[in-house]
Amino acid sequence: MIRIMSFLLFLFFVTSVMAETKSVVVDFKTDQEYKDFCYSLKPVLTYVYKNITMDWIVNSTIRGTVDLNTILVLANKEYNQNFESSFIKSDQSNLKELIKLSIDNGLPALAKRKSPKQDQGKWIVIIGHVDKMIDKLVMNDSRVAPFQEIFTKEIETVYILK
Repeated sequence: MIRIMSFLLFLFFVTSVMAETKSVVVDFKTDQEYKDFCYSLKPVLTYVYKNITMDWIVNSTIRGTVDLNTILVLANKEYNQNFESSFIKSDQSNLKELIKLSIDNGLPALAKRKSPKQDQGKWIVIIGHVDKMIDKLVMNDSRVAPFQEIFTKEIETVYILK
């Protein structure tokens, strides 16, 4: 009986936290896209959860669809933190503003490319910008190399911690 009550309390807690936080769901068409996502998510989460591992990310995500804010809830529980931010998703109208906000706050941004070449990752990490207009960005691509440049117009969506 106590186990059932504990489980129900936990379930109530998780659903109430999730009700306050808007879902930010991402999906993957291929296994390679999922791998690119995991490798790009790790450096973003490392800024908050210093000891997070790639194994934890893989074990806490599903290959088809992931809710980024659920990942934060799970990480808070796993790493005994009370990080109160959530991921927000850009659209084309506020892409540059969100990138600037994230970089100015010292946080990398998780981004999805529009049309990567075969040897490039679909998911990348934005770590800076080259110009004040934020037309050219500095990013890490786990399949190519760190500190590569990319034009903002090549980005489909950005996800930042706010």
